[in-house]
Amino acid sequence: MNNSKALAKIQLNTELHTSIKRWTWATTDQTLIRVKDINRDKTRAVQSFFDVVAKQPDQINSQDVLEWQRHLKERDLSERYIYASLSHLSSYFEWLKKTELAPFLKINPVHSAMPKPPKKYNSPKAKSLTDEELTKLWLYVEKQAEMDENLIAVRDYAIFRFFTATGMRREEVINLGTEDIRIEENQILIHARVKGGNYEWRTINDEEVKSALERYLRLTKRKSTIGQKGRALWIRLDRAAEAAALDHRIDNPRGDESRLSSHSYDRQIKKYAEAAGIGHFHIHQFRHTFARIVAEESGSIIEAQEALGHKDLQTTQIYINRIKFKKDKHSHSVRDRIKPENY
Repeated sequence: MNNSKALAKIQLNTELHTSIKRWTWATTDQTLIRVKDINRDKTRAVQSFFDVVAKQPDQINSQDVLEWQRHLKERDLSERYIYASLSHLSSYFEWLKKTELAPFLKINPVHSAMPKPPKKYNSPKAKSLTDEELTKLWLYVEKQAEMDENLIAVRDYAIFRFFTATGMRREEVINLGTEDIRIEENQILIHARVKGGNYEWRTINDEEVKSALERYLRLTKRKSTIGQKGRALWIRLDRAAEAAALDHRIDNPRGDESRLSSHSYDRQIKKYAEAAGIGHFHIHQFRHTFARIVAEESGSIIEAQEALGHKDLQTTQIYINRIKFKKDKHSHSVRDRIKPENY
C-alpha cells in the first residue's frame, strides 16, 4: 500500500472512531452512574463489527452483519450478548441515518439480519439457587467476613445480605449512594433507583442486615457519610484503588473514593460461589432465589410480583416456574364459621 492510500485509510478509521463516539454520547444518558461502562461496551461492540468486516458504513449490507454474527457465535458468546451487540449496531445505523451520511444509507442493514430476541433468563446461570446452595454460599461469605482485617469480605457480606433480603436488581444494590440510605433503630430505609429510572423507598427490617451494614461502615470509617450526597455506599478496598485515590487520579462521580462496580462485585461473588462448591453462579440468581422463596412462603405469585416490583405478572412467572405448596390461608376461617358448636 502506498503512502497516500495508507494515509486515506487512517483518516477513514479516525473518522469512523469519532462517529462511533458521537453516537455513543448521543444515545446514552450521561447522568447514569455506570455511564463509563455503558459507553465502553457500546463503543466496543460497534468498533468490533467494523474491525471484522473492514468496510465503511455506507458499504455495509445484511450479509456483513450475518458474517459478524457467525464470528460472535464462534467465540462461544451467549445469545444475550450477541443480541445486545447487534442491537447496538442497529442503533448506530439508525443514528447515522440522521446525520450527513443519510443520503448514502437507504436502509438499516441490521434489520433483516437481526435474530429473534433470546428468551428472558433462558439460561441455567439465571435459575434460582436451592436452599442448600444459598446456605453454603451464605456460610462461606460470612466465614470470610469474620475477621475485621478482611475489609473486602466484610463489604461483600453486607452486599450479599442486601441482595438476599431485598431481591433488588444488581445495579440497584451496587449503585446505592450514601444519600440513599437511612439507618433507624429497627430498620434500614433505602431510596433506590429502579428499572425505568424511577425512585422508590423500601425498608429492610432484618436486624442482621442492619448489623452487617453498620459493621462495614464502622470498619471502613465511613459511618459519617450516611446521608451525604455524591458518595458511594460500596467502595473498592483493594490496594490499587487506595493508591489511585491518594494520587488524585480517580475520575469518580460519587466522590473521592473509588466506587465499586457491579462487574467487580460479580467477579468477587463468583469466586466465593466456586469456593463454596457452587458452579455456574450468576449474580442475578439472587433475585430468582428471592422470588422463589417469597412465592413458596406466601403461596402466592402475586406476593412475589409485588416484592419484585414487576408491573407484568408474566414477568414474575419467568422467575417462578411453580409453587411447591399453596399455603392454607382459609381453612380455619371456614371451619370456625360452620363448625357444629355454632348452632
